[in-house]
Amino acid sequence: MKMSNEDFETLKSALVLRGSCEIRLVSGSMSPLMPTGTIAKIEPCGFDELAKYDLVVFWYHGVLMCHCVWDRGQLPAANGERTLVTKGLANSVSDDPISAS
Repeated sequence: MKMSNEDFETLKSALVLRGSCEIRLVSGSMSPLMPTGTIAKIEPCGFDELAKYDLVVFWYHGVLMCHCVWDRGQLPAANGERTLVTKGLANSVSDDPISAS
């Protein structure tokens, strides 16, 4: 489901203020662990707290995604930031690296 930059910023602000929120998964990319329709409680965390196989929610090309961390900080982004490589459990390939921000 597409999400505007403004909607994403509102979600981030609400998450920081509340400490957590719930989202519903709308695809099967995390099946069988989290099938379509699963409601996931999300909480903010720091980049350095993440480890392989942790579940992360991130905004990518206008879509809010929930995937596993596959690799952390090995590939620098164009702006020099650290990156995450993520992957849906049901997907055969990993996602493009995403910026830590």
